[in-house]
Amino acid sequence: MSLGPLLIPTSASRAVSLRRGICGVLLIENAFNIYTDGSSYSHPRVGGIGIRFVTIDTAGAEVVEDVPLPGFKAATNNQMELYACVVALKEALKYQDLTPYQKIAIHTDSRYIVDNYKRALFEWSANRWRNRDGRPVLNADLWKQLIKFVWKCQPRRVEFHWVKGHSRDLHNRAADKLAKKSAKNPLNRPLSIVNVRRNTAGRSEERGSVG
Repeated sequence: MSLGPLLIPTSASRAVSLRRGICGVLLIENAFNIYTDGSSYSHPRVGGIGIRFVTIDTAGAEVVEDVPLPGFKAATNNQMELYACVVALKEALKYQDLTPYQKIAIHTDSRYIVDNYKRALFEWSANRWRNRDGRPVLNADLWKQLIKFVWKCQPRRVEFHWVKGHSRDLHNRAADKLAKKSAKNPLNRPLSIVNVRRNTAGRSEERGSVG
């Protein structure tokens, strides 16, 4: 039995219909809007995720629902940014009624996600999760999970929209606070083994490759 044509996730570069929410925050119309964020601390290395659902009720008012979750031991910031999106889509699929929404819009301040999810969707998955240089893709397991839930959201298209971090966007700021609170309660085991080395500038770096 044919499932029909696949709906490819789209980036924020396409024209989208916006509506102005509370305090000037722009929301994607006809979409189930989700704000996500990831946070990590290095001493000790822990991480957390923040998720906020924003919907519009029949009266045109915003309805906000935060998803508080415990954090993870030995987590990097990119892992938390990715996993926040994974959990957000997983929870969205449990939502009481997604029928009114044509798409799911994830708002994130992570360039790592916005700049690479199409690579994960088309290039890395087709190349056995190796980059153009043949090296294993960093955080491949989390990218696989994200793509799996993107397809599970069909027939609704999933879009990723970048929002400037620590800006006046109240929903982004709320997701940031949730992520930091989550990181301070690291009840979960590490998502994977993380090797971190110091570079010459003294900043921490993850081993692996993105591009």
